[in-house]
Amino acid sequence: MAAPKTKRNCQYVFTQELADDRQAAVLYSPFRDKALNPHSWDRKMTFWERLLLKTFMEQRMISFDLSKLPEMFERNGLTPKCLTIVVEQMKSSGKLQPVSHYQKNNSWLSWGFNTLVKQPMYWSVTQLIGSPKKDAGVFVCPNVVKAIAGEILQLHQSGEQYSVVDSLISLDQFKQSSQDLVPENEDFQIILTYLERENHIAVSQTNSGDFIVKFRREGESSVCIREFDLNMYSIKTAVEKLEKEVHVLMTRVDGHLQEAKLHVKNGKKKMALICLRRKASLLKLVDTKSGSLTRLHEIMHKIEEASSNEMIVRACEAGVQAMKSLNLEVTAERAESVMDEMHEAMGLQEEVNDILSTPISQTDEEELERSLEELLKEEDQEQEVRGKDLPSMPSNQEIPFPEAAAPTQVSDDIANAFLALQLEDLDLPDVPTHSPHKESARNKKTDTPSKVPGS
Repeated sequence: MAAPKTKRNCQYVFTQELADDRQAAVLYSPFRDKALNPHSWDRKMTFWERLLLKTFMEQRMISFDLSKLPEMFERNGLTPKCLTIVVEQMKSSGKLQPVSHYQKNNSWLSWGFNTLVKQPMYWSVTQLIGSPKKDAGVFVCPNVVKAIAGEILQLHQSGEQYSVVDSLISLDQFKQSSQDLVPENEDFQIILTYLERENHIAVSQTNSGDFIVKFRREGESSVCIREFDLNMYSIKTAVEKLEKEVHVLMTRVDGHLQEAKLHVKNGKKKMALICLRRKASLLKLVDTKSGSLTRLHEIMHKIEEASSNEMIVRACEAGVQAMKSLNLEVTAERAESVMDEMHEAMGLQEEVNDILSTPISQTDEEELERSLEELLKEEDQEQEVRGKDLPSMPSNQEIPFPEAAAPTQVSDDIANAFLALQLEDLDLPDVPTHSPHKESARNKKTDTPSKVPGS
């Protein structure tokens, strides 16, 4: 297998480490003995591993030739002298794989031969089979292969109209649809091998000699090509062929119509009539083929519906099997035994609750009541004592005095002196025992002089 051409049209942007002349000189130099400076050796190896993986992913390099790899990092006429050891280290760690890991199997050789004969290739038949000497320096980046293979699967799924019929495609059609993602034939071979090994596709040969590819459908754990798939591919091929024929016939119908108009314009009525007859004959053929095409589309719809029903039946069968397996473990006797044990456990729990909720013995209860009565008596006695010790207040007057929060000794003396002065100076009148109006009338009688008789 010949090595793919290095993509020199993609300008490499040097990292900060390679932009510096001194650091670049160290990184471009060959590796020294690791025992002399293990830390520096590991740092240099890590730098190149990350840089190579990043470069392969950005430039979508599925495979590369080790002898041409240093040319990608040419700087001021210098190329790195350490990439051979870096690639070998990455190969041992699985970050790179030799191209021989993706060699085709024998069933694909005829397709490879036809492809190489019909189309211009970079490699010959002997290179397709694989030459150990030429392939020794060609390596593959698995991360890039996985990423591009995922893009191809998404591209195919986005164009599916019938999940059953469209899951089958010829190998040539598959290669043509992936041309934008994988332009090089040797890289397409690597992608095809990866998809088949990862059980995403299956490749087989029909009775007519064509190679077909079947994609794994959603919900399936594996993919294989059965007799049913070959029949479906035949129907799909017939539909595509009929569609092309109808398109060609309609083009011819339009041509006869334009030719008839031209003859009418030139006054050739007989020639125009002949063109219209040809047009009518072609239209009948178009109607026939269109009817066949419609029936085939109906068959494809029915197959799609039957496939959905099959999927539903398989799901129901899986559910039945799961229920049966569970019923083998959970029998009626086991369920009855569990229920009996549950009732017994609940009864035991109720007994425990009854025991815990039982009151204390009568003797202890009477003793507690006597203790409570004694405490109540003591409380009553203390209240009576506190009532006797309280000082008596004057019955005829009430003197409000604000209570201090935390009085000092001086403030207490002042308050006592002030209170004493108030009590001394306070001279309140006695409460009257009769009406003031009557007292006033009595005083008037006393003050008025009585008349002397004879005056």
